[in-house]
Amino acid sequence: AEPIYHVGAKLHYAIEDMADIGVGVVNGWDTMIDNNDSKTFIFRVGVTPVDEFWAGVSGTYGAERPDSNEDARLSLDLTGGVEAHEMITINFQANYGRETNSVTDPATGEADDGSWFGFGLQPVLTVEEFSAGLRFEYFADNGGGRTAFGDDVNVWNLTVTPGYTVDEALQL
Repeated sequence: AEPIYHVGAKLHYAIEDMADIGVGVVNGWDTMIDNNDSKTFIFRVGVTPVDEFWAGVSGTYGAERPDSNEDARLSLDLTGGVEAHEMITINFQANYGRETNSVTDPATGEADDGSWFGFGLQPVLTVEEFSAGLRFEYFADNGGGRTAFGDDVNVWNLTVTPGYTVDEALQL
């Protein structure tokens, strides 16, 4: 649902410890050299009103298909975290995306817009050097434009993540 990497330029500005904003232009999703004549725009706005809460909205917008400057792809991502207790942090993420003419309508055989939505919730319990995280995720791909596994794909995921902090810079 999201790009793994971007190649381009981004300006990012932090407003003390309270907020940050960023804008940029990149070659596209997961491509070193642009696959068309159009650039993709990226952005981010984040806030940290108190130490126990942070959230950010980021996104991309641009044509992503090879040799096509049409049919833009939009992706919006909300991420954040809440420190509910000194030992419990709850991280969250939601993603919405849409791409024009990215799927084929099975009834008509014509190009149709694809869209996707996903969310994740990850509580993390930390006791001294040890941590245990539980990540619950859901992803819906309406039309199969992101997964190519069929017309409508709904995926659930549950992951358990144990951790051990060796020092501030290293966690296993």
